[in-house]
Amino acid sequence: MYQSQQQNNGAIPPPPKQQPHENEEHDNGKGRTIAGIIVHNYELKRKRSIWLSVSSDLRFDTQRDLEDVAGKDYCPVHILSKFKYGSIKDQSNLTSKGIMFATYASLVGKSKAGESRLHQLIEWFGEKYDGCIIFDECHRAKNLCPKSGSTGPSMIGKCVVDLQWALPNARIVYASATGATEPRNMAYMERLGLWGPGTVFHDFAAFLDIVNKRGMGAMELVAMDMKRRGLYIARQLSFYGVDFNVHEVPLTLEYKKVYDDKIFDCVNCN
Repeated sequence: MYQSQQQNNGAIPPPPKQQPHENEEHDNGKGRTIAGIIVHNYELKRKRSIWLSVSSDLRFDTQRDLEDVAGKDYCPVHILSKFKYGSIKDQSNLTSKGIMFATYASLVGKSKAGESRLHQLIEWFGEKYDGCIIFDECHRAKNLCPKSGSTGPSMIGKCVVDLQWALPNARIVYASATGATEPRNMAYMERLGLWGPGTVFHDFAAFLDIVNKRGMGAMELVAMDMKRRGLYIARQLSFYGVDFNVHEVPLTLEYKKVYDDKIFDCVNCN
């Protein structure tokens, strides 16, 4: 990855907040791409990573993708929900390295004593550590900046932002097949460097106002700028070697009748 290569080669000095990658994949190995990022950092002695996803069942996909990239038993995969509230390191001496898998819903969880999963995750990772945090299916946090008249910012969106602020040296990856269907859904992506100090937009509201006024053309420019800086990957399946031809197939009266009958049934079914 271009941005990681620049940082590792010293071409870009490490910023106060590590620059992120946004990875938008369409059925082209998003999980393996994430696993590759984690393995790359693991080999560079960054042994702790956080992998957030939408469902606890996806931990099996996480382990599969990791095995596909690096082989079986490459590094331990811990499940946050299997630990009691409180310090994870006090509960097991085998958690000093590996991947901590958690769901977005778990971030808002709290015990009766007021202990939170979010702070538990931060304590395990280390406030000054520079490992990876993967926001898989990151659109789950899109309601941080809701439309007017709605119920307000989502708790998950707030927790995603709080996690990024609490771990300023972490290397952030936003991964989704639908990263942002509209500009306001990008509010949680604070590490992109598109707004805030040192940019032309002093906050997200200013960024959103300009992009909304300029429409789709502005979003295209944002994507081009992110790709130029090595922040954005959006790959498609290759069509190399594919031939395309158009063939007209005449429809028989019998086929037309079958089609019309089925459409009639669909329209009139209860």
